[in-house]
Amino acid sequence: MDLIVTDATGKPVASHASYTLDLAFGSGENDFDLQVEDAALKAGSRIMIDGTEYGGIIDDTDVDVDGGLSTVTWHGRDWHGVLASKIIEPDRNNDYLTLSGTIPVIMRTLVSRAGLQGLFTVTDESADHKTTCQFDRYVDLYSGLVKMLRASGLKLRLRNDDAIQQNQERFFALFLRFRQHRLDRAVLVRRRERHVQPHADPQRP
Repeated sequence: MDLIVTDATGKPVASHASYTLDLAFGSGENDFDLQVEDAALKAGSRIMIDGTEYGGIIDDTDVDVDGGLSTVTWHGRDWHGVLASKIIEPDRNNDYLTLSGTIPVIMRTLVSRAGLQGLFTVTDESADHKTTCQFDRYVDLYSGLVKMLRASGLKLRLRNDDAIQQNQERFFALFLRFRQHRLDRAVLVRRRERHVQPHADPQRP
């Protein structure tokens, strides 16, 4: 599983076979630490592993020097964290935002209101689910989506997909049936000639 790096617009600029990627996603943290050699990364760069939910946006970096050797670690928000960084705001003169329609239409409306329509594409799965949802005041987008989907027996799923490219973006939201939500963690270490699979949370169903 190669790590693909894009610039801030989503245009691919590099692919890395060797890296260490530590992600925490699903609750609370929603962030990652990345170590990769000779990477042209900067704040705003995006990373992804095709066909998985692993990826996000670089926010900052730090350098650790030990014995004359320096190690660079890049920090950022994973896709859950990107959603969590946006707030669902009510319309003017309204205390709450209330939306009605099919699940995909409501999700697209929320993504668009958050200005993330160039980053996430909502699939048409569960298009037969219709609902009316009053969102909590100034709730973050991730929490609002999870709560709405839970009420319909669904769960938010994110996946990077290189096969779907819209305005050169590589990311889309995919929602499936809901299962009990808990903090998940994955540590991926990829070295040439050696591949260690992600370490799954032992309590994850």
